[in-house]
Amino acid sequence: MFMKYNKIILVSLFFIGTSLSSFSQFSTLNCQIEPVYKENGGHKKTNIFNKKKVARETAIILLCDLFKKLEDLLKGNVSNDYANKVKDALYLEKEKTILESFSKLVSIEKKLEGNNVTSTNDYEQVLEILKELNELSCKEVVPIAKLLNKRVNRIYGDISFKTGSADISLNGISEISSIINEMISDIAEWKSYIGICNERTFENDLFIVVVDIDGYADSQGSSTTNLVLSQKRADAVKLELIRQLNELVVSGKVNVIFDKIQSRGFGESLPFGIKEVGPNDPKRRICLINSLVGPAKLLKPKM
Repeated sequence: MFMKYNKIILVSLFFIGTSLSSFSQFSTLNCQIEPVYKENGGHKKTNIFNKKKVARETAIILLCDLFKKLEDLLKGNVSNDYANKVKDALYLEKEKTILESFSKLVSIEKKLEGNNVTSTNDYEQVLEILKELNELSCKEVVPIAKLLNKRVNRIYGDISFKTGSADISLNGISEISSIINEMISDIAEWKSYIGICNERTFENDLFIVVVDIDGYADSQGSSTTNLVLSQKRADAVKLELIRQLNELVVSGKVNVIFDKIQSRGFGESLPFGIKEVGPNDPKRRICLINSLVGPAKLLKPKM
């Protein structure tokens, strides 16, 4: 499994480098140039004789803007505080989603690069490219930037589990219910989202839940015992999440797939943002739950 995720990361990094390289010449020639026509912020007026050039300039500006947004999203995902990027489901899913949009943009860029709008057919192709860019912007790039964000929740062992065990208490079950309610709120936000296309793009979509559950323990007792306990508690949270989500699906309250939930035990490792204060530290006896909810148009279900 480790090798599988390592391969995904390497392929992703290679793809990013290749995509950026393929765009570099176009970017140097076009994205650094100030707009010429007033419609795009320049000085020349648009008329019947130059409308083809105006359309191409508009497409270039939008293309450059989308490339910049996707590059920023890729960099932001890399710099995010994941426990282990090689294995984190959230990191991999978000990276894959961004890269798929990036690939589409590279394909559009190649069509635009070879078009100098010298004929009516060229002009019609530029208009079609503009349509593709606007579709990509409003249905993928802008929603990814605006709504594809992770939630971080903490379930503390002292109040959510029985002492020294992986049995979830009633309080823990309630905590997990609150996390699922947040997921339902995220789905509602996706359904009501109206982007620059002025339409409810994801209203009738299937939704995907991606979750990383990381269990931790303090340093009391043996390292082996603590590693096992942290894994069992993470597994218990996963099973309870699945149980509650399954009830919602069966009752028809949500249309969601939740087969991208993974649980991991980190034993005595310090959770992100926690400082070492001693062996008996309740802040270290936790499960960190990182979740991501998105439509199937962006987060593809497993095949």
